[in-house]
Amino acid sequence: MRKTLAFFMSVFILFLSLYICVFATVNSEKEKVVITESYIHGDRKYADKADINFKVNYYSHLLWDISYDIAANKVEAGFDICRQGFQRSFKQTNRFELYGYSCDFTVSGGTDGTVEYYGYLAEAFKGLVADATPYEEVKKVVNVSDYIDYYPITLEIDFGDKYRLHSSLGYNNTAEEQLAAQIQDFLRIPVLKNHLVTISATVNESGDIFQSGSSSVASSAESPIYDEYSLYGESVITDDRCLIYFSNKTYNGKSIDTDEIPGGYGIYCLPYSYSENGDKVIFHGDKLANIFPVDNEHEISHLKLSESGKQIYMITDEGKDCFLTVLDAENYEVMQRINVSIFENQFAGLNYVAKDLVVVNLYHEHADAYFTLFTADKNGLLKKEFTSPVYAEIKAEGRDYTSYIGTEIYENSVVDAEWDGENLYVTNDFDESNFTAPIEKSGFRLCVYNKDGLQYYGNYYTSLSAGYDGSYASGYNTRLSDYDIIDITLK
Repeated sequence: MRKTLAFFMSVFILFLSLYICVFATVNSEKEKVVITESYIHGDRKYADKADINFKVNYYSHLLWDISYDIAANKVEAGFDICRQGFQRSFKQTNRFELYGYSCDFTVSGGTDGTVEYYGYLAEAFKGLVADATPYEEVKKVVNVSDYIDYYPITLEIDFGDKYRLHSSLGYNNTAEEQLAAQIQDFLRIPVLKNHLVTISATVNESGDIFQSGSSSVASSAESPIYDEYSLYGESVITDDRCLIYFSNKTYNGKSIDTDEIPGGYGIYCLPYSYSENGDKVIFHGDKLANIFPVDNEHEISHLKLSESGKQIYMITDEGKDCFLTVLDAENYEVMQRINVSIFENQFAGLNYVAKDLVVVNLYHEHADAYFTLFTADKNGLLKKEFTSPVYAEIKAEGRDYTSYIGTEIYENSVVDAEWDGENLYVTNDFDESNFTAPIEKSGFRLCVYNKDGLQYYGNYYTSLSAGYDGSYASGYNTRLSDYDIIDITLK
């Protein structure tokens, strides 16, 4: 017994000694972070104006909080460790989204051996396999309008613990079911008469479907006589309203029929309130209304709320041109309307609204990507600062081909932008597939733009990166934390 106890005590002391040695080694090195600049393009003087604050984590157990003065090449790093993993603060982002037609269906077997089919094309699938030979696939082209009159709408709502619903998975109570019915009844979109799909299925010995599929005829056929529509809608959410908008174009770019929707096409307001103790959201589907009608030949592609919450920014695709409209968030009056197109038949995206900056990204299938920077005054009115290509063409050192560098500006926890009156500074995490950013590097990218285009592009990676000293042991799976915001501070 004593020998056994002595053995275990020896093992315990050995492991304790090893733990202390490892801890002492890690502890002594934990704040010794080195940042290496990989200069890529432009004038280095632009980078000297920026200080970057960011976080790097290792499986959420080790966390480095880093401040980097680029001009002085000075790094300050704080370190923390948690065996259970860090529980960072999480800001709930409320969502209210709409999804449209799906020809999927489900099969449910009853205890009595019967099989029931659910879904919008359930009857079509049942007819398809009525005389099917087991394990031989059968196919059929069906017209969706033969089975449903209006496109069904699926709700996906996430207000955290206060309200959560995905209507395709069923309802928790009659209030949820009533809300879905109210929205479906309000947004009545007739099914296209030329919306055809190919359905396929295979049955087993019992005649039950065990494999199925469907495909669009419109997307696989060159003939324009076939078409299809799939609704997708998002919303801007204020303290008491969901401002909903959705796509109104078919696969072939035709406008859907919105005549049966009260007020026609536009922005729809769904009011909501809170329960008496504030722990639940109550949607008022009976008060759903079109508060800003839009010509049905145009399409609302983006809607965002200003940082102050006092303005609504709306992008509309109006054929050859795209427009940015500023609305008063209280009375929905038009404050400003700006043509943002630089090419005909261009697509515009409202991708970044923060710090009184509004960035509109511009895309065209036959032209390079561009963006336009607007700044907002105290009244929410926008001033155009400049338009620039997103990417600059460079030739990689030691390679015989060119590549494009730059960064698209969009709202994300690891994207930040600052404006100094002449230059736009943008930073985000690496795109690891880019040859300019070695794989498994933890760090950030800094881009500086002005009216003359991309002025500076540099990658900065830390000594916490995998492969920094030639081995993965030095920082495998360390990465820029996607739970925390990266910040630029300008001197």
